Amino acid sequence: MTADTPLYDDPAFFTAYQRMRAAGSGLNEELEQPALRRLLPAVADLDVLDLGCGDGTQARWLATAAARSVLGVDPSARMLELARRHKNPLVRYVCATAEELSLPDASLDLASVAWPCTTSPTCPPS
Repeated sequence: MTADTPLYDDPAFFTAYQRMRAAGSGLNEELEQPALRRLLPAVADLDVLDLGCGDGTQARWLATAAARSVLGVDPSARMLELARRHKNPLVRYVCATAEELSLPDASLDLASVAWPCTTSPTCPPS
């Protein structure tokens, strides 16, 4: 893996992450998703950005929560491949980092960002 490769595109990391998600035993299911959903306002009739959308779980949930549209953005091609397997006409996916994303002014009503340092190559290492 190079410094320019998104973490989730590293084959070993991706495989381990998918195993954890398939088991339903990770922090995503137990902590991240429930906490984020409690923090979000009502999304009905909003155009929503899901930055760092990963496999699209949150983007799809936003669509079922009556968002007008959802833009899922993630730098990982592997994660977006998983996301795109779950078709939803309200959700569109873009492969980009936060810095690369270019959107018209006032094109979104709400942004949801769960793990910002996985979407930006400029975050300091932990």
